[in-house]
Amino acid sequence: MFKEIFTRFIRHLPSRLVHRDPLPGAQQTVNTAVPPSLSAHCLKMAVMPEEEL
Repeated sequence: MFKEIFTRFIRHLPSRLVHRDPLPGAQQTVNTAVPPSLSAHCLKMAVMPEEEL
């Protein structure tokens, strides 16, 4: 699910921004604590239809 959320997020970013400041991969984020408010917001956005984004 984590990869799916990142994929949906990256799709809407300009490529020059992604190349300049790449998002962390699974290796860097495996032990990182995610605040409950952020994870709830991300999950809500992940299931939202693209038209509503």
